[in-house]
Amino acid sequence: SNAGSVPAAAADVEAESKQSANAGDDNGGDGGNDSETESNRKQAEQLLRTWGLQMYAEKLIVDQGWSTVEDWQYLFADWDNRTQAEVDYLRKEIAFSVAHYNKFCGKYKKWLNEQK
Repeated sequence: SNAGSVPAAAADVEAESKQSANAGDDNGGDGGNDSETESNRKQAEQLLRTWGLQMYAEKLIVDQGWSTVEDWQYLFADWDNRTQAEVDYLRKEIAFSVAHYNKFCGKYKKWLNEQK
């Protein structure tokens, strides 16, 4: 069982974004990316605050690295048919209560649809 691990879809995205973060960066560091990362993090924190879920910001954004709101869609391969492992990840690793887990999923799905 890989209950404690990152969902497969999420792992792919993480690898991809690390790759693209380093692509075309001539100065040998990750210079220039810091402000983008910072603004992504601020947006993520703001959204959680708006939904009354700011108490999960540290775990979700800092500890687990989900600092880009658009990437949250990869927490589940299929938002309408979530697997037990995916649910466990949010409930155990992020420590969402049942009510807050449901709230996060509902609010994020709505937010995602509004972006289309």
